[in-house]
Amino acid sequence: MEHKTVAAVILDNTTRTYDKIYNYLVPDDMSLYLETGMRILVPFGKGNSTKVAYFLDFVPMPDKLKDVKMKYIIEILDDEAILSKNMFILAKTIRDEYFCTYGQVLNAMVPLGLKISVEKLVLQEDGTLTLFQTYLKSLSGGIKQLNEQMKSNKIKIVEQGIRNIKKKFEKAARLKIEPSFVSELIFKDQIKNEKHIRALELLSSYEDITVNDFASYENISRNILSTLEKKGYIELFDKPKKTDIHVEITDEALESNKIPTVEQKNVTDTIKQSIDKEIYDRFLIHGITGSGKTEVYLNLAAKVIQKDKGVIVLVPEIA
Repeated sequence: MEHKTVAAVILDNTTRTYDKIYNYLVPDDMSLYLETGMRILVPFGKGNSTKVAYFLDFVPMPDKLKDVKMKYIIEILDDEAILSKNMFILAKTIRDEYFCTYGQVLNAMVPLGLKISVEKLVLQEDGTLTLFQTYLKSLSGGIKQLNEQMKSNKIKIVEQGIRNIKKKFEKAARLKIEPSFVSELIFKDQIKNEKHIRALELLSSYEDITVNDFASYENISRNILSTLEKKGYIELFDKPKKTDIHVEITDEALESNKIPTVEQKNVTDTIKQSIDKEIYDRFLIHGITGSGKTEVYLNLAAKVIQKDKGVIVLVPEIA
């Protein structure tokens, strides 16, 4: 009897009626690459409409499906897993507790830059893919001409999962002059405004600082930065926001060769006292982007994990 590889999957976007685990056959050339947490395309329903789904795991062939003609996975959409097994366990708990669907929960877990939608495309004879609506608008004969091209096999209508990449930027500042020249200007008393001096001193220590960080942590406004830009000391530019979702907390965080700064060590030691005493406390860490707050968070999280306790790290920038 021919061995068939079976996958357990859940649909990304569906109603509660269809919100359950489904089984699909896995083509031989896909089985080596599939990992739990990858997104895939599957044919769904009587009309075989293309749907985005999450791959959970390989499973034995269910007895009730042995004599049923099963459908195959169409395509793998991700190069690597974007969700872990623990995330699916959490998703099931939330789904069962709060009367929502798997898709609604998982959608909240996936960063905006990784969202995927199924788009209808036109595949031309030369292999060119064009969005269906864009191609249709380019035809003088409209839908009639489109149907004629399909009948003569000049084109095919296909569906693909397309990542909706909406890259976000934020305004940031960086020096246009050498840090040594900043020191010289301050020493010669050529810059008198205290906030101008503070902004230049900070930019001498960091590669760049966002406008929001200047306002939030130093009370330095956009107008002050614009003035420094007009003088030729700094430049304002659009900085891409980071969307790295793969943050791993391990024991290596404690064994890092990177020596903490005095400020990082003081903060870590202060918070660690509460961890060691196992008492509830609250701490607010102030610091501009790049000042090392994340290293403090991960170091403290690793210390908690070493005590066989759980820790949750929430990262608003990528949520």
